[in-house]
Amino acid sequence: MNVQRAVWMAILATVSAIAQTAVTATVTDPNGVPYAYGSVQITLSQAENSNGVSYTPPNATLNQYGFFGVSLPGNSQLQPQGSTYSFQICSSTTGLVPPFSATATCFVVSGVTISGASQNLTYVLSNAAVPLSAAVHTWTCQSGLGDGLNAIPVGTYLQSTCYNSTGVTVTLTSIKCFTDNTGSSTLNATNSASTALLTGAISCSSTFTAGAQSATTTIAAGDYIKFTFASDGSSKQTTWVVAGTF
Repeated sequence: MNVQRAVWMAILATVSAIAQTAVTATVTDPNGVPYAYGSVQITLSQAENSNGVSYTPPNATLNQYGFFGVSLPGNSQLQPQGSTYSFQICSSTTGLVPPFSATATCFVVSGVTISGASQNLTYVLSNAAVPLSAAVHTWTCQSGLGDGLNAIPVGTYLQSTCYNSTGVTVTLTSIKCFTDNTGSSTLNATNSASTALLTGAISCSSTFTAGAQSATTTIAAGDYIKFTFASDGSSKQTTWVVAGTF
């Protein structure tokens, strides 16, 4: 037992005598999502230190921002010469952070040479990172009629608005209609080609009633929405709210 302990103490003393590099990185995916609480497994292409003692690099854990720090001997300190490090980064498997799954998303960066007193690998690792989740952007549009003082006369009113200037297709998540009274005013909507976006007209109310969406749930880049509002003659104000993602 004492002999084994003496051997291990000698190994530790040898490794600690090698000059160390403070290696840091903040790992994010192409959408800027951090590999929060993930793991870092570090390996060497050749695994002996300068004094012939076997050396295994330590592993690390990423924090909530995707940051980790670890001390590693520079490759010039290791024998035989020509060794490089590999870094395997894996996402958290708690299911509480992206990709919100018990299955890890991993990637490996090989051929990394460590040198100097400190070295930041943020660019090297993040540039190779696998996307954890697609970035989701919200899109909203509001329009309407009325001054809130005078009743909107009975009639059918047409309005073309909600132009999609994002440059990409927007997926509609809701179309709602508000009126300052709960009467019989209704709202319908189509795209510019008159393809229905609702299964039927919305019965507008003071609670922003949502309509039932049709099978067409997207607005292409450069497209717009055509609204048809039928006033009951009592509504003084109506607001139409469209929401989507891209």
